[in-house]
Amino acid sequence: MPQSTFSSPVNASVTTFWKILLEKLDNPRSYIADVEEVDFLEKHENGMLREIKVRGLLMKERITINEQVREIKSTLVDHPLFQDILLTK
Repeated sequence: MPQSTFSSPVNASVTTFWKILLEKLDNPRSYIADVEEVDFLEKHENGMLREIKVRGLLMKERITINEQVREIKSTLVDHPLFQDILLTK
């Protein structure tokens, strides 16, 4: 399965940064200028399923939150452009 990661240095405590990441999940419009709509289809203690519309493109993503290791994973669901991609060398 194709994966993407991103990292960047942050000048904040881990606790502060984690709180901001969680806030961004619940309120992406406050952090991402191009977000047009957000619809939470499911919400759980350890994640959510949401539809988010960015620049006219509607995406459904399953987000899993692991508080113990402070990890957030986002997986696209039912996306016509990013399904069944085979990467070869």
